[in-house]
Amino acid sequence: MKCKYFLRHVLTQIFCLSCMIVMGKYVISENDSVSLTDCTLNDIRNISALNLDPLEIVVHICHLSELSELPNALFIRFQRLRILEITESGVIGVGDFAFNGLNDLRILNLQRNNISIVKSWSFQNLDSLHTLDLRRNGIVELHKFAFVHYPKLLKLNLAV
Repeated sequence: MKCKYFLRHVLTQIFCLSCMIVMGKYVISENDSVSLTDCTLNDIRNISALNLDPLEIVVHICHLSELSELPNALFIRFQRLRILEITESGVIGVGDFAFNGLNDLRILNLQRNNISIVKSWSFQNLDSLHTLDLRRNGIVELHKFAFVHYPKLLKLNLAV
């Protein structure tokens, strides 16, 4: 990750161990990856406040079960995002337009949550999405057009 901002440069010089910056709950690596653990929805929203445009966002074991669904357009600001993982975080549902604008998204991993209904979570085609992992969610309903906006989907995991 190139340091675009002075603060980020200073933090890199002080806290960089094996090309990783630790800022509270955020771990920012040199390969443009942001990882969060033990976080809340506000922590996810605050990724954009760090002035980052990551290629990968990994949210693992966070506290999202109080939400009825993952909000619409939560990640829309991240135009370069290629990998999005939200795992073991208690996600119950996903908003109808939660993944709109993620045109470069290639891998979407939502495993080990509490998602019961699978529908198309974008009104636009996600032309780059080739892998969708929904295993261990307790899925009981697949909408008829759930995958219509994922024309290049090659791997779909719905395992129990």
